[in-house]
Amino acid sequence: MLDNNIYKNQQIPQFQAMSQPQSQNTQQQQAMQAANPELLKQNIQDSYVANRVSETTDDPKGMLYTAAIGVPAWAVATQAMDYYAKKSRGNYEDTLHHKVGQFGDDVTNYVKGSKFGKSSVGQGINSGFKSFKSFLKNNLIDRFAITRAFAYTPSKPELDMVKGQANGMWGMQIFDYPQHGEKFVSPLKYVEDLDCYGAKEADIKKFKSLIEKAATAEEKAKILQEAEVETILRNSRKTLSSAQINSELNAFKALDDKAKLAKLKDMKAFEWGYRDFAEMEKIAKHSQDNLPRILEATHDANRNMFARIWGTNHNQLGKVKTRVIGREVYASETANKLASELGNINLNENPELAQVLKKTGLDKKLPKTLLGKFLAKYNNMLLEGVTNRVAGGKLIAIMQAGYLADVIYKSAKAEGGFSEKTKSFAERFTEMVSFFVCMPFALKLMHSIGGLQYAGMDKKGVEAYRQALNAHNQKAMAGGFADKKAWKDSVKNLKEMRNAGVKNPITKLFKRVGRIVTVGLEQIRPYDNKAIVREGIWGKIKDLFRHPKFGVKQMAGYPMRAILGMIVLLPMFNKIAVKGSHLIFGKPKHSVLDEGKEEEKAKDMKSQPLPPQQLQQSNQLKQTPQTQAVTQQTTQNTTQNTTNTQSNLLDKYKNGQNNTTKTTTTTNTTTTTNVDKKDDKKQTEPVRTYIPSPVGVQVQSNEDLSAADAALRRAEGAEKLALQTLKMN
Repeated sequence: MLDNNIYKNQQIPQFQAMSQPQSQNTQQQQAMQAANPELLKQNIQDSYVANRVSETTDDPKGMLYTAAIGVPAWAVATQAMDYYAKKSRGNYEDTLHHKVGQFGDDVTNYVKGSKFGKSSVGQGINSGFKSFKSFLKNNLIDRFAITRAFAYTPSKPELDMVKGQANGMWGMQIFDYPQHGEKFVSPLKYVEDLDCYGAKEADIKKFKSLIEKAATAEEKAKILQEAEVETILRNSRKTLSSAQINSELNAFKALDDKAKLAKLKDMKAFEWGYRDFAEMEKIAKHSQDNLPRILEATHDANRNMFARIWGTNHNQLGKVKTRVIGREVYASETANKLASELGNINLNENPELAQVLKKTGLDKKLPKTLLGKFLAKYNNMLLEGVTNRVAGGKLIAIMQAGYLADVIYKSAKAEGGFSEKTKSFAERFTEMVSFFVCMPFALKLMHSIGGLQYAGMDKKGVEAYRQALNAHNQKAMAGGFADKKAWKDSVKNLKEMRNAGVKNPITKLFKRVGRIVTVGLEQIRPYDNKAIVREGIWGKIKDLFRHPKFGVKQMAGYPMRAILGMIVLLPMFNKIAVKGSHLIFGKPKHSVLDEGKEEEKAKDMKSQPLPPQQLQQSNQLKQTPQTQAVTQQTTQNTTQNTTNTQSNLLDKYKNGQNNTTKTTTTTNTTTTTNVDKKDDKKQTEPVRTYIPSPVGVQVQSNEDLSAADAALRRAEGAEKLALQTLKMN
């Protein structure tokens, strides 16, 4: 039966202390497990989204409830955000954004003007806060090269998506912005959609009648195109007379087909706030680097025109599609959202942005106080975390509605009364929102760590290095170096600029850490003796095989920063936000911060060996009723026989009698033999208590023996001490 254990050769005996070699082997195995790709994948998935999805998939009934809650939650959220979008259009001073920021300014001014604000205590708090900031800046940040690099010269992401997340709410807004313009300049398919360019119902009927009378598809397309031009001219942001409109229209008709398409795009781009389509396309390609120009263009764009995304006014089905999954986006809506999302951007470091704010008059309308700027900015951030609709469409909001439904379901399911459910909802809701709100903080912190590579350099030095690096890479891509020696000289110059003459070993170590974090960013281009075209996926793949080391570094950077930003830093900020919820609303009995810990605790308790008394009780509970009855009977018989034997021996000793009593006890069978004067040949029948089990030995190969080993070590120490005390060693 013992051979049934096929793992017996791999096991450590249950009550044997682990030797040093065994311990080392175990540590090596654990180290190998830590490097396991599957375990790494599991750690990467340890995020808000993955945890919530995992919880739901383990509960099929919960999935149904979540879906039932998610659909109406999505419908309510999308329609509510459509209303919010309407309140974001027009003049900034008429929007909700202005009202929220103004409220923050009013509160701040009220506190400053109150008795407390004017008192010595209030003035002391205000001056103390400013003094603390100044002290921190002068004595910590500006004092050391490492802290200066961390604070002032962060690394920069290259992907527009990452830039959008790192830039916060205005970055997310700009990331969504190119889609608006692309849809606005696209040729119309239906005459009913001329309302996007300001056409009235009577105008649409007139053009529709002309199209219906046309004989061919080419004639219908021509009429629709000319209808677009006429509608744009009549509703243009620059006032035109009837004669000017007719002149422009006749000039358009005289163009060839290719020139007509280009002219119509330029006209639409102008109404969208740009000089022409070429400028609009250029700005959209690098939108994250062109905040000032986008803010100016959206502010100057035609207030009566909009882009219709996912939908049409052609028929009833198209109208339903627009309402359910589509949207109508005005440029003024984007401008007002961007203005409110600027927060406390340092305008001294962004002179171009400051100039745009002054030119548009927004500098006088934006909030002035810290509280006003904070409320205006994080109002949008909070709504984005709840609905995903401040900077996005209705389809992407489906996922967020699912998260919200999960929060509602898990909170309603929480054990306890209303108070416990409220705590659970506040905690889970905070966790959901903070996943999006804290993402910019996590990415900025990561790139601040990456900025350590510039320790010893100031802002101007870093900017000069980046310009030199860009010039080197462009020259290398064009095959402009005369030979490899010229390329090496350029590389040497770049490295000397980056090293900045730093000799301190600690500073060098931190510079190395920064370069590791930013692997793949701002790389020095390898040498090529001919021009290289690196466009599209295929071009990047060919470049990877051309320079494997260069390409592998670029590819390695993405998972490196994804793990550091999303898996390490973001959960840290999430936990801080959740603990803030605990301070306000209280911590629920089963907190999301304890998820996983409760299972580990239960597992550890299960793996610990039971004390002898509890082990005996546990074994008794596992026995069958028949076994328990036999065991009890055996115990009673053994006790009675032992008592009788002791009593008979005492009596026989007193009476001088010499009698013999033999008691034999084994593990499986207890045999008691009594010799008496009256019946000296009769033996009692042995009481058999052992019942063979039909179940083979089952040995757990993954038992945790650390507690047993520790107990044995303590017992051995106590034994040695006792022997020394008794002088028996």
